[in-house]
Amino acid sequence: MESAPTSIIDIKDLALVSPGIPRHDDAHSLTVAHGDVITVVTDSPAEGRHLLRILATLDRPVRGEYRFNGKMVDLNDYRECLAVKRQIGYVAPDAAMLSNRTLRENLLISRIYSENDLTIDMDNTMDSLCKGAGLSRMLNRRPSVLSDRELLKAIAIREMCKSPAVMLIDRPENFM
Repeated sequence: MESAPTSIIDIKDLALVSPGIPRHDDAHSLTVAHGDVITVVTDSPAEGRHLLRILATLDRPVRGEYRFNGKMVDLNDYRECLAVKRQIGYVAPDAAMLSNRTLRENLLISRIYSENDLTIDMDNTMDSLCKGAGLSRMLNRRPSVLSDRELLKAIAIREMCKSPAVMLIDRPENFM
């Protein structure tokens, strides 16, 4: 009988090359287990964001191993990464919404795509989160009319409603 993996994300000997930062060959290793709350502190915000993007399978390291739920992931294989991306919530200033869609459509787009159903509407959880964040009156507006704080809240709601195995949040203090 095979036991469930204890970690969600496990990286070993990861080497980063961050834009605008001189290359160094420091190797990073990190394990994120169920229930963990981890803070990443770096000398450079760009390096910290780059590491978060790698953890979210959005960027590629120079070298290293990446495992998700115990399975090795080839970060150069988009299809393999897509299955992992669906299980990761990523909330950061570089997370985006589609500018030609309403906030409601942006919040639902992951479900519409994965369930192949254009009739999907907001469930009680998403509706409650939007009300709590003060976004209910803005659901039929485009993301461009939202403030940066409102946009970040909307992105967080979209990602939470995916029921991800892990949430990666850049600068969580921005939610205080």
